[in-house]
Amino acid sequence: MFNTSGTELLVILLVALIVLGPEKLPEAARKLGGFMRELRRMSAGFQAEVRDALREPVEAVNDTVQTVRSGFTTPDDRTHPPQFRQAPLPVSDLPPPVGDPVDLPPPPS
Repeated sequence: MFNTSGTELLVILLVALIVLGPEKLPEAARKLGGFMRELRRMSAGFQAEVRDALREPVEAVNDTVQTVRSGFTTPDDRTHPPQFRQAPLPVSDLPPPVGDPVDLPPPPS
């Protein structure tokens, strides 16, 4: 959790033993354990609240995405009338464009 190695933990415990003494060290360890337990409980509660608060908006976005995806894969007759389902002419049968093409200068060499 704090990215400490075994040697570092041993040094911390040794310093705590010297500073607190053998009489107060067990009580300090219990208090530290209780504090860590409370911190984990509060963290889990906060995560659950955030998860619950975001569940409904995320489900709404997922439903919208599914609706959009299904619109692209299966056309609906009300939104895609028959005249738009298939092109009336293949591209090769289209008439040439009206008017002269735009005169462009030659590319630089």
